[in-house]
Amino acid sequence: MTRQEAFRRRAAEALANRRIRENLGRFGTAYRTARENALAVLDYTAESARLRRMKEDAVERLPELAEQFVEAARQVGAHVYRARTAEDACRYIGQLAKERGVQLVVKSKSMVSEEIELNRHLEQMGIQPLEADLGEWIIQQAGDHPSHSVMPCVHMSKEEVAQIFSKALGRAIPPDISLMVRLAREELREKFLAAGMGISGANIAVAETGTVIIVTNEGNGRLVTSAPPIHVALLGYDKIVPTIESAAPHLKLLSKTATAQQLTVYTTFITGKTGTSQIPRPREFRGSSEAEMHIVLLDNGRWAMRDDPEFREALYCIRCASCSNVCPTYRVVGGHVFGHIYTGVIGTVITPFHHGWEAAAVPQEACLLCRACIDACPAEIDLPRMVVAMRSRIVEQEEEKREARGIRRFFLNRILPNPNLYHLAVRLGGVLQLPFTRGRTVLRNLPGPLKKLTMFRAMPAVAARPLRSRVAAVLPARGETKRTVTLFGSCLIDQFYPEIGEAVIKVLNHYGVTVHYAKGQGCCGLPAYYEGQQKAAGRMARDLIAALESSPGEHIVTATPACTVTLKQYIPKLVQKDPSWEGRGRSIAGWTQDFSEYLVEVVGLGDGTLGEATGEKVTVTYHDSCSALRGLRIQQPQRRLLRMLARYELRELDDVGECCGFGGHFSADYPEVAGEVLNRKIAAIERTGADVVVLDSPGCLLQIRGGLLKQGSAIEVKHIAELLAEALD
Repeated sequence: MTRQEAFRRRAAEALANRRIRENLGRFGTAYRTARENALAVLDYTAESARLRRMKEDAVERLPELAEQFVEAARQVGAHVYRARTAEDACRYIGQLAKERGVQLVVKSKSMVSEEIELNRHLEQMGIQPLEADLGEWIIQQAGDHPSHSVMPCVHMSKEEVAQIFSKALGRAIPPDISLMVRLAREELREKFLAAGMGISGANIAVAETGTVIIVTNEGNGRLVTSAPPIHVALLGYDKIVPTIESAAPHLKLLSKTATAQQLTVYTTFITGKTGTSQIPRPREFRGSSEAEMHIVLLDNGRWAMRDDPEFREALYCIRCASCSNVCPTYRVVGGHVFGHIYTGVIGTVITPFHHGWEAAAVPQEACLLCRACIDACPAEIDLPRMVVAMRSRIVEQEEEKREARGIRRFFLNRILPNPNLYHLAVRLGGVLQLPFTRGRTVLRNLPGPLKKLTMFRAMPAVAARPLRSRVAAVLPARGETKRTVTLFGSCLIDQFYPEIGEAVIKVLNHYGVTVHYAKGQGCCGLPAYYEGQQKAAGRMARDLIAALESSPGEHIVTATPACTVTLKQYIPKLVQKDPSWEGRGRSIAGWTQDFSEYLVEVVGLGDGTLGEATGEKVTVTYHDSCSALRGLRIQQPQRRLLRMLARYELRELDDVGECCGFGGHFSADYPEVAGEVLNRKIAAIERTGADVVVLDSPGCLLQIRGGLLKQGSAIEVKHIAELLAEALD
């Protein structure tokens, strides 16, 4: 079974479990509102920037801060061991326990112990590790590993937890949360006194004082670090900050973004040893009578991450798991599918450094690159950028091993960069589709290996004539020419939705804009860029720059936000190391504007009324594409244009900003997951009671229109340019 096949099998199992979807769906919805309320009490933008600066400084100074922390911790009586690998850390802790005669270890707040598989190591030595935090205890009894770094059993229902309790305690336990909490407390309380060692993690380590700081909502963390005579704090170098004061932004934002609390119940500062020999021990106690504190500082790839400019940013993470909480994929399949040991997008990014590229190769494919994680991250970590960098590294490794192959790789590297070949291939597809379309513009069911494309949605047929064949190179304005633009058509508009392109031209012409259509334009390179095919994307970037430079338009206008992002952000990156292209790439970025933004900011639309209201108004709702909302930070121009339309009444979605699940190749590779993400979006659309869904992205249009058609819905889906063009009639 290949890695991809194993991933699909796990995803299918998760999707078949209705409770996982319901539990994570309810949690995600509740989390969004609760987080907004928790953050409303502060200037989140300022505090987030403050946290970012602190983490940047700490990681930059990490060699010096690590030495300072080790020295300060030793001065207050702690033993410090610097572990290079997971095996080193396990060996040290295991030998320490064996030398001190420890038979029972209680643990709290340590995902790092999951990272190094410490429990398995201790068990092999005949030492019993017992998770003391309720969520981890439940997971341990289930023989599983956490699906979430903050709430390890968030994917479980109370009924499932009750079954685990019943098996662990040997009697039937009802699904009563208060009762189960009390029973767990009774089960665990005596273990703290019987344990010879307590192992904790740490949220923060202070270089100035040698202090470790633990943030938790359970008192078990304090019992684990104080009741047993030996306390081992296991933490990564990335937890080190310079001073107590520099820990403030971390503490201020962690609880609000992780659990939507103003402050967690327990924030514990530990400086030096805390275990005591004065506590009366039960008869079966085995262990040291002397209080000791040991700190295990773990590398396990962290220094390599720091020294890698593409991935250093991942060390800024404070482990709040906000990226998982808002991730469309995570909220559908959970962390046991989307992750290795660490889950969600941050888990995907750090896994190569902790567990190797093999362990990360497939989970990274589950990222939709919707950017929701960037907005949610209190440290402003650009996780999607690092996912793309991961894909590029994987492609490079495969090329070095001469493993790069497959039809899609051939398409991205050979056909897509060649406009003539690409257009020929699409035209051939248009001929081959005829037995299935029979004159229709949609494909409801495709055969064979293409079947997965229509598993949860109808697909658009290739247009009989592409946009480039329908329009002239120059399309003059109606009346006096006030402005000129170059229209970038995009692959979807050109070959599948030329009517959108015609609507864009019609609207621009109506408002005095002469439109130039550069016939030499090809793909912007986004599909190749997102799949890590940087060389192919670079070739397409250069070809597109040359094609667009030759056009006399004052601006480049696109009606595909993903392509706008590419022209404004990715193309300059792709050519930035080439002196002959770098400035040209920046110029293209500066000339490019989204269609709606151009109409409002340059043409001056957004006020007044367009069209006539005849009869009852039609209710519309607006779907924000991820590229426009988070990539371009454009949200209001589209709404200003919609409010001009006399015939329509706008009713907002209750999940503004939620992804539709398209994600380019993602929806083709993992249709079951993408289909479930889409189902949530369709449910939100239906809750508005709208007759029409309006959007600005042909990709989202393909996904949402296709899903609604597949479900037999009468709700229409239109690009905003189409509504504006209709209003002009």
